[in-house]
Amino acid sequence: MTVLTGHVRTITQQQAAAPAAGAVEEQLAAGLARVLAEHGDRYPQATAALTGAAPAERNQAWTFGLRRILGGPAELIAARQ
Repeated sequence: MTVLTGHVRTITQQQAAAPAAGAVEEQLAAGLARVLAEHGDRYPQATAALTGAAPAERNQAWTFGLRRILGGPAELIAARQ
């Protein structure tokens, strides 16, 4: 419940602070890309999950995050193999 509440709060705060729809998600995606480029080999599961996301999923943090919280990362990895 704490993780779910945190996700809702974070997305709500990001949307309130973002001047344009999708701006925060684009900034987050760019930041994650930089981190994965530098450290992706240390986190292969995270890299596989994040780089395999379809562009539509990347721009829908609310839905994507909610599905991961409720369905678990294992479901995502299994679906992409």
